[in-house]
Amino acid sequence: MGDIVKMINLDQKKGGMASLAMCQTQPKGRSAGGCITFTVEPSRVIENKNTRIHVQVNDHYQIDEACDNGRIQLFDLVKKEFEESINPADRIVNQLKSLSME
Repeated sequence: MGDIVKMINLDQKKGGMASLAMCQTQPKGRSAGGCITFTVEPSRVIENKNTRIHVQVNDHYQIDEACDNGRIQLFDLVKKEFEESINPADRIVNQLKSLSME
């Protein structure tokens, strides 16, 4: 790691992670185009410089664009899938929080 730091001339006192994103494409039981993206990055809101992170979970669903009733289809999808979408997001965030307690 030291060679890489020297090679790209990083200041080790002021550098750090800018963002980490992981994506699961087409989760089980989803139509093509759906994905879950999990992002962790430094928080610009929380002042405590030692523990400030921002966590975002984006659960993306894809619908048929050619559908005439696309808006109705979207509202129905949100009503049907909201709780199912929140559960994995909660698990991801809780797992991350548990790592900070170790």
